[in-house]
Amino acid sequence: MDNLSAKSIHFTVPVWGEEYVLDFLAYSLPCQLALGNLPTLAKSGFSLKYHVITNEAGQKQIKNDPTYFALTSQVTVIFHSLEKLNNAVKTKRNQWLRYPDQHWLKYAIKMQ
Repeated sequence: MDNLSAKSIHFTVPVWGEEYVLDFLAYSLPCQLALGNLPTLAKSGFSLKYHVITNEAGQKQIKNDPTYFALTSQVTVIFHSLEKLNNAVKTKRNQWLRYPDQHWLKYAIKMQ
């Protein structure tokens, strides 16, 4: 095995809420699946891991979309439960209150 094939790339996508998941599926994911992006990396010998942080509804929404099947043909998709991460960072909530938009959880999860 050469050095290149031993390397892996991990992508992390935090997306939840019906509108955000719809935007992700309509715009972001198709761009990532365009030639020169994930398909090129998939052919380059890297091991690709695609981590999706979402809630149960978001996971169902993503898995029922045709772009999900295109994604799974390029990368290994791993879903992470938003609820479990939420519980893991609750005790650290006070450090995230400094964000003015009051959406401290998304920042905490990204940093976790």
